[in-house]
Amino acid sequence: MADWKVDALIAVAILCITGPIIQTWTAQPASRYVLTAAIVDDHSLRIDPYVGVLGVDRARFEGHTYSDKAPYQPFLAVPAYQLFRALGGDPFPVVDGEQVINRSTHVGLWWVTFWSATVPAIILTIVVRRLVMQVDPTHATPVAIAMTLGTTMLPFTTWLFGHVLAAMCVAVAWLLLRPKGPAPRACFLAGLCLGAGIGTEYTVAVIALLFLVDSALGRRWAGALWLSVGTVVATVPLLLYNWLVFRNPFEVSYQGHLPNFQGSGAFGVFNLTPPQLHEVYRALFSGRGLFVLTPVVLLAVIGCVLSIVRGGPLRRDGWLGLMSLVGFITISTGIDGLGGDSPGPRYLIPMFPLLAVPLVVMWRRFPRPCTATAIAGGLAMWMAAVTAPDIPGVWGTRLVHGDLATNILTGRDHPWVLLVTTAVGLIAIGTAVYQDRATAPPAAS
Repeated sequence: MADWKVDALIAVAILCITGPIIQTWTAQPASRYVLTAAIVDDHSLRIDPYVGVLGVDRARFEGHTYSDKAPYQPFLAVPAYQLFRALGGDPFPVVDGEQVINRSTHVGLWWVTFWSATVPAIILTIVVRRLVMQVDPTHATPVAIAMTLGTTMLPFTTWLFGHVLAAMCVAVAWLLLRPKGPAPRACFLAGLCLGAGIGTEYTVAVIALLFLVDSALGRRWAGALWLSVGTVVATVPLLLYNWLVFRNPFEVSYQGHLPNFQGSGAFGVFNLTPPQLHEVYRALFSGRGLFVLTPVVLLAVIGCVLSIVRGGPLRRDGWLGLMSLVGFITISTGIDGLGGDSPGPRYLIPMFPLLAVPLVVMWRRFPRPCTATAIAGGLAMWMAAVTAPDIPGVWGTRLVHGDLATNILTGRDHPWVLLVTTAVGLIAIGTAVYQDRATAPPAAS
C-alpha cells in the first residue's frame, strides 16, 4: 500500500478516536481560547473582558489581565476562530441566561482545539512514522501510532493545551536534523520548527539546546549556526509579544505575574526550582505516573539505554531521547510533576517524538510486549479522554455508566457514538499496520 494511503488511515484513526470529543471548559483551555477571542473580536492582547470565564491561569500586569500561556498556539488558532465567527458561531454559549460554559456544547472550543491539537496530532504521527521508517519501515506505523495513542498524548489531542503542537514541532525538527550532515537549509528549517515549539511551550528550549549541543559534538558548525539562526528568527514574534505585554522582550508571564501562582524559582519563574524526589516519583511511578499508566514509554527508555550500550548508528537517538527525558523531568518536578489535574505528567509530552526511534529497538526484539503495553496505555488514556481527563480515578466508573464526554455529532445525547467512532478508528489502525507490514522494505539498520 502506498505511503499516502497508510497516512490517510492514520488520519482517519485519530479523527475517529479523538476528533469528535469536546472537553469541558477548564483553566488552561480558557486562558488560551480567550486570547484568540480577544485578538479576533477585540483586536487586543488583553483579556480583561473575559475575566468572568477564566480560571486560575491568568497573568496580571499594570492593572490588566493577560493569558499566562506561551502565545503561539492562540495566535495560530486565529484563522480557525475567525472562520467560526464568520459562520455565525457564538464564542460563549449562553445557558439559562448565564455563561455556563461547562454544561454547553461549546462548538467554538471544539473547533479551535481541533485545529490546535487534533490536526497537529495527525501531522505528528505521520512525521514520526517517516522518522522511524529511516530505521525500520516494518514497524514504523505501530511505533508512530503507539507514541501518539498509547501515551499521555492521547487525551491532549482532544484538549486545548500546547503540548501536542509543541511535540509536532519537535518531531519535524528531528526529522530534518537526524540524517548525517543535514544541509544548511534543513538546519534552518529545523530551527524555525524549534523556535515555533518554544513559542508554543517554553520548555522546548531544552530540546533546542540539546540539538545545538549535538551539532557541536558532531563538529557540524555550519549546521549549528543555521539551526541557531532559524530558532532566533522563529522566536521574534514571541519577543515582540512579550514586549507589547510586559514591556520587556525577555520577560514572560511566569516571572512574577501570576496572581494564583507565586514562587521564587530560577529566572524569577515560580516553578523552575530543583527537582524534588517525591515529585519525580509521582511523575514516573505513581498511579498517574508515566511508566505506570503508559508503560510503552518505559520500554522506549530501555530502548534508549540499549541503543547507547550497543553503539552503532542509533546511539545518537538513544542519547538524545534519554537526555531530553532527563532534562524535562529536571525542569518540571520542582513543584508539581504531574501538572495539576492531569491524566499523567503532561509536561513531558513535547519530548515524546525523540523516544520513537529507541522504541523501535525494543519493538523489533519484543513485539508482543511492546504491542501489549501500547494497548494498555492507549486504553487507559482513551478512557480518560472520553470521560474526564481532569478527574483521575473516575474514568472506569464513568465509562461503565455511560457518562461520556460531549461529542460534536450528538452533543450529550447518544454517548455510544464515541464508542462507534472509536471502533472505526481501531479498524483503520489495524488496516494501516497490516498493509504497511505487508509492503514495507527490510529494515535499514
